[in-house]
Amino acid sequence: MTEPYPVVSNGEIVGLIAGGGDAIRICSVDGVCRLYFWVDSQTAVEVSDMVEGKNLWVDGTRVPIGAWLVHPPLLATRVIGDLDEYVEWLYRRVGRRLAGKTVLLGYSGGKDSTAALLVLLKLQELVEFKLKPVYIHFPYLEPPQYASFVDRVARRLGIHIEFLEPRKRDVKTLLKWKGLPRRGNRWCTYYKVKPMRELRKKLGNPIEVVADRATEAPKRFERLKARLEELEPLRGKKLNPVYMLSVLDVAAILRRYDLVHPDYLLGSPRIACLMCPFRALHEFPSNWLDRLEDPGFIEEVLAKEHRKWYAEIPFEDFTYYHLWRYPRPIAVRVWRAHRGLAFQAEGLEKLQRWQVIQAFKSVWVEKLPEKPRIRLRELGEKLLKAWRQGIPILTA
Repeated sequence: MTEPYPVVSNGEIVGLIAGGGDAIRICSVDGVCRLYFWVDSQTAVEVSDMVEGKNLWVDGTRVPIGAWLVHPPLLATRVIGDLDEYVEWLYRRVGRRLAGKTVLLGYSGGKDSTAALLVLLKLQELVEFKLKPVYIHFPYLEPPQYASFVDRVARRLGIHIEFLEPRKRDVKTLLKWKGLPRRGNRWCTYYKVKPMRELRKKLGNPIEVVADRATEAPKRFERLKARLEELEPLRGKKLNPVYMLSVLDVAAILRRYDLVHPDYLLGSPRIACLMCPFRALHEFPSNWLDRLEDPGFIEEVLAKEHRKWYAEIPFEDFTYYHLWRYPRPIAVRVWRAHRGLAFQAEGLEKLQRWQVIQAFKSVWVEKLPEKPRIRLRELGEKLLKAWRQGIPILTA
């Protein structure tokens, strides 16, 4: 699942929401969780009683949803009380090792890379190093509005952000040949990383910023849990200045500088290519095709992909449910689940898309809670304990 978000109302956390694939998980503050599955683009129904282990069963159809059910604990508290205070702590930990170095930041416009950018700009006030932010645009799959937001960030902060992109003709050829990236074959990753690798080599192996946070996703939590215990932001040539921060910390930093990406206000929990196969269903706006730079070409890719691999699914359903996100066997199962639940919807509890959007965006528009801070030295131990015990929400 995507990172769990706090649902905020009147300065208090009233629950947790996380999305994955075609499911939405909502938990109360006392840890009671419910799972919903989308019937159509506007309505989801509760399917908690239809889940057995890692599978959802709908009219005899088994949908493997294990990956949709797992997420790290929501860190429902602040880790840092003040950005300046945190930067002072970071300076004491890594300042001497950064002096005179080149620091390369892959900037996406998302909340974590923006928080990392702001932290590093503040850190430059205490220690001299060269900060090089780089934005990689992915042709055809990424809305042009994303590049416009990056331009706005650069102007607002008075900095230069370098733009790179894979060769457009190569991307077009790959889309015609392989179809859209899907789960299990996200070929786009290599072509997005390649320009950064070439730049890193050109710069002579600089210190590279990794703007990941431990509580974003299970794999990142597993990778970063040792750092949570050690509180070590810099290892070798890898600098991670935000890995221990909570969503509330990041939201407070971005709101302070008025640099919240517009997609967060549309209910998206993260910034990714519009045609990212890991987007949850609610993250696709009704005008999704019009947001792309060449809608006609993407329609051609979808039609070819459908004929080649997904012909048993009606094309209207294939595009409506964005079933291109899945390998064919899973896509067929998900489609059958949508169709089966449509006949049962009247007897099931419903959740509307607008409610999901309001819940995800609440951290960006509501008054943030003034919760007690969790101490940095206690953070790793408490998070690991909550992870082992399956606790969905961790408070101070």
